[in-house]
Amino acid sequence: MKRTLIPIIACLSALPFAALAGDAPNAAHVVLKAKNAYFGRAATDNDMAILDDHPELIYVNISGPDSWNPSQPRNTPMPITDAGIAHVAKCPKLAFFHLSHTQPLAVTDDGLKHLANLTELREFTAGLTQFSDAGIANLAPHVHLRILELDLQSKITDDAMNTVATMT
Repeated sequence: MKRTLIPIIACLSALPFAALAGDAPNAAHVVLKAKNAYFGRAATDNDMAILDDHPELIYVNISGPDSWNPSQPRNTPMPITDAGIAHVAKCPKLAFFHLSHTQPLAVTDDGLKHLANLTELREFTAGLTQFSDAGIANLAPHVHLRILELDLQSKITDDAMNTVATMT
């Protein structure tokens, strides 16, 4: 039995500490297919780190493919924050970025700053986030942005439309 345990222990000691500590992305929370990434409702900031290794992605969706169990999904936030959104910046070819419309995200105006260098961004949709007019101003440099859908945004006022008007 000792002979079988030694190689297993040796393999475990070769793993990065983050993987042992549970900080590695959970494959059950994300689906990568072609140049697309789909993050499920249980995805976390740590799961978003998988984007760091996939700069070729053109589509990222944070809202499913899995369905939710709570009877009131709007009362069950997804555990993705500005720190998770920072990983999106590692995908310079990203053209389509969709945030949940069914469950709230703890992504703020600061999270939108991470999108600044995504010069290929053509479509951005978000629902149930904490964006304000200042956050929308972070999207102004995106000259290729053709679809901007901001659903259920309680902190955005008519003033944000001045920014949107400059984006054409």
